[in-house]
Amino acid sequence: TKWKESERQQSELVAELGCLTRQERIVFVLRDLHAMPTDEIGRVLSLSQVTVRRHCMSARGKLRDRLFPRKT
Repeated sequence: TKWKESERQQSELVAELGCLTRQERIVFVLRDLHAMPTDEIGRVLSLSQVTVRRHCMSARGKLRDRLFPRKT
């Protein structure tokens, strides 16, 4: 069912958060899972918006590579 698939994907995502640096993990969770605005994350973490976006993009790339490996 869709519920089981969603639950499985959520479990996989949480398991892979460990591959991220502490900063990437914090930014990813706040931005992508809690939909916190970039400027607010920057204020809370004392980071520029550019740095917040960089950490988020890096986290997304690492998670994408681990969750959806490219077939060669």
